[in-house]
Amino acid sequence: MSNTSKYCVVALVICLSLLQTTFLRAELIILDSKLSAVSFAQDGSIFASHELPLQITISQDGWKIKQFLGNGIREIGCDKQNVFSLITENASNVSFGSVIPGVNPLGGYMEQLPWLAYCSATVRKEEQTFFPPWLFPGSDPEAHSFNVQAEFSTKSPFLPKSIQWVADKEKSISATKSPYIWKNYIGKDRLRELKQWELRLPDGFVSGVYTVSQFIDVGQWEIPEAVNLEVRAYTGEQNGKHTWKVAGSYKLELSHAKIVDDELDSFLPKISSLTHVSDARINPQDSWPVKYTTEDSWILDTSDPRYLELFQKAQSELNHKNFIDRLNQVMQSAMVYTVTFPSINSIIKPMFLK
Repeated sequence: MSNTSKYCVVALVICLSLLQTTFLRAELIILDSKLSAVSFAQDGSIFASHELPLQITISQDGWKIKQFLGNGIREIGCDKQNVFSLITENASNVSFGSVIPGVNPLGGYMEQLPWLAYCSATVRKEEQTFFPPWLFPGSDPEAHSFNVQAEFSTKSPFLPKSIQWVADKEKSISATKSPYIWKNYIGKDRLRELKQWELRLPDGFVSGVYTVSQFIDVGQWEIPEAVNLEVRAYTGEQNGKHTWKVAGSYKLELSHAKIVDDELDSFLPKISSLTHVSDARINPQDSWPVKYTTEDSWILDTSDPRYLELFQKAQSELNHKNFIDRLNQVMQSAMVYTVTFPSINSIIKPMFLK
């Protein structure tokens, strides 16, 4: 290869590197948005309503959602592997953090709707799971009982422009066994309810409709400017068609968007005060969360000796709890037998003495 060719190759590599750096920087976007929520009573009157200011930071490397609550701030961030959440109250020096595996915040509409609208494109299409934002996937089997019919924008990053959640009776049969329902985190009463749970919606009923009425271009990304989610309550059938009333209306309105030149060190919420953390990254279906207190940082590595020691402690506590629960069940059964047997015996014994 001649010297001229070598110089051309080196120059091309440098140009590509500069272009890549520029592209990565241009993909860091900060959005200011407002979430409005209205729920309706059966007679159509407004049952409750509120507004929540949001700030969303997104790039192809992760996302962060900041909620400006009335009494503090909640930050939720994802590094494409786990979701970290931090709640800081204005009147307290203590914060509360949580960590769950995956890329979906798994909360209610305050977390899932902005994630769906602005952040879901950071996940590969084959890994995307669009839970109905008005339900809690961690405790409600109904959240796992829909067919999701989605259409996407044709421009990068190909965010959803419309979604319908259609009730599916067959899918609901296995809904209580969803890997997202962590039974060790649910109370006893709720566990008993899950054993008898069944979907009360008819097959094919459209329970929720998500639509983007307008997109805007922000750098190289097309971002929703106005989003609406309509949640429907089934009321019956008429002329062979499902009838319904609006149970809830949720809107996202984008007020400001900007491209930031600085690169973000981390999408995780920053810990700067005494924080109690509940970490469920290891086998949440069968385990209890790791709990620890920190003042400056998360334990990021699950192979860290400190983390493994805390995990073993959590499992010992869970095993002890399960043992006590089983012992109580045996004791209750024994008490029922003790109370019931004499009355049964008083009826049956005379029959044999005749």
